[in-house]
Amino acid sequence: MNIIIVPVTLDRVVELQKISQNTFEESFSVNNSNEDIQIYLTECLSITQLNKELNTTESKFFFALIGTEICGYLKVNTPKSIEGLSVASALEIERIYILKKYQGKMIGQTLYNHAILLAKEARAECIWLGVWEMNFQAIKFYKKNGMIAFGSKTFKLGNDLQNDILMQKFL
Repeated sequence: MNIIIVPVTLDRVVELQKISQNTFEESFSVNNSNEDIQIYLTECLSITQLNKELNTTESKFFFALIGTEICGYLKVNTPKSIEGLSVASALEIERIYILKKYQGKMIGQTLYNHAILLAKEARAECIWLGVWEMNFQAIKFYKKNGMIAFGSKTFKLGNDLQNDILMQKFL
């Protein structure tokens, strides 16, 4: 499968919202209330919020394409640090989401590898991320890629406070 990674530009914010909302619902609606999911989609994945994120120099989004179809996306942030991360420069992988029908087809790995490349180009000392403690598939994926836990943080999904495991990998 030929996977192409392209930067997301402002003129594609509607497509970004669609893939963001679809993948988030697919990933988390089974284990969370519909109310909490809808609050998150409305507050965090609205056109207004995504435009704001696209307009900041600290955040970058990338689509994963197979042909012309968007099958997943990546969001990275730099520079951003968090308590427990003891390096001067790091790149945060905030989101790697793949549509369910494309999972297991190396798209997540391709996006992860792209994040590593971006971190190296930025001369970051490490990459880091937060992953929901109940997202066992993602935790397994990140461990397979050499990431190790270094702490935790609270993540608010709607009205529900959840625990994210913080993971890092030195480059």
